[in-house]
Amino acid sequence: MQRNIKFLLCIFIIFILILIAGCAEKSKIQEKGIKESEKKLKEEKKKKVVEYGDLVEIDYLMKTTDGEIVDSSIKSIIKDKSRYPWLNKEFYPVYFEVGAGEVLEEVEKGIIGLGINESKEIYLGKVFGEYNKSFVTAEPKIIAVPKIETLSAFSAPAKINESYIMGYWIETVVNVTNKSVTVKREILKNEIKTDIGAIKVKENETHIIAEIIPEINRTVATLSGFFTIIGENETHIIVDRNHPLAGKELVIWVKIRDIIKKNEISTKILWNVETNSSIIILYFCDNSTACRFMEETLSNPWVVKESRKFTWIKAEAKDSEKYNVTRYPTLIFLRYGKEIKRIEGVLDFRELKKILEEMGHG
Repeated sequence: MQRNIKFLLCIFIIFILILIAGCAEKSKIQEKGIKESEKKLKEEKKKKVVEYGDLVEIDYLMKTTDGEIVDSSIKSIIKDKSRYPWLNKEFYPVYFEVGAGEVLEEVEKGIIGLGINESKEIYLGKVFGEYNKSFVTAEPKIIAVPKIETLSAFSAPAKINESYIMGYWIETVVNVTNKSVTVKREILKNEIKTDIGAIKVKENETHIIAEIIPEINRTVATLSGFFTIIGENETHIIVDRNHPLAGKELVIWVKIRDIIKKNEISTKILWNVETNSSIIILYFCDNSTACRFMEETLSNPWVVKESRKFTWIKAEAKDSEKYNVTRYPTLIFLRYGKEIKRIEGVLDFRELKKILEEMGHG
């Protein structure tokens, strides 16, 4: 009997040892498989080169041929962030689809064939045009508006005692006829801070008078482009509407951080989740009039500035059903692949800028 028990015990111990050895071997095989997969992914990543249609992530440094740095995604390089209003002040890499016209054509062409971690200096030339002296103009420094004024009747009916804030004054309707509207104006603030400097407001018996106290050499972004205040006299400010880089030859150094091949949106979202926690915006649009208006909103300089904090993906028609999109245009905000906000219909630039600011700080 004892001999049988010892025999069974030996068989059990041998079985356990075989099982442990098998598990260890299986673990080694799994570990080997993971390492081989990681190695394969790294090799595939090394083989990737930029092609049209790819989504790429880059670092960059733009400078004049004289060596003056004018923009960069790398914080340590920029010494004076306030010098140019277009500077990448958040110092984040840039994401864009190659061939979609989101960056300069010279940059798109120049990075074709580059692999991950490869870099290149690209000559841009005078991409902002030649300097044009006729773009330098004198604009009134002092603006006067009557305290009481009769205007042509508005297209929408005006009501007596209705008030409107008009910059530095408040305008109240005091009389309405079929053909005209009479308004009374009162000072709202005596001084207003603006992008171009301060506006000091005073009044006399008949007029409200605003005087611009400009900040010389200040470059400001507007709906129509950039302008720089380069001087003033007693009655006028001298404005240069040339782009600040007009007439300058530029070069840009670009380094490829990552390449995503044109694929399903879900793949691009997965890539974004793995690399950073920024918000993705899916943009659904068609050829409708509403979408054309939305394109104007998206091209607004203030919107463009806020948009650079996000990863934008222009969705394809086949993705509409997947994301239950029934109206164009539609913006879907995603974080970690999950929808956190949806906007349908056309927005003006002020509305979209406010939303992007809120989402950027969320």
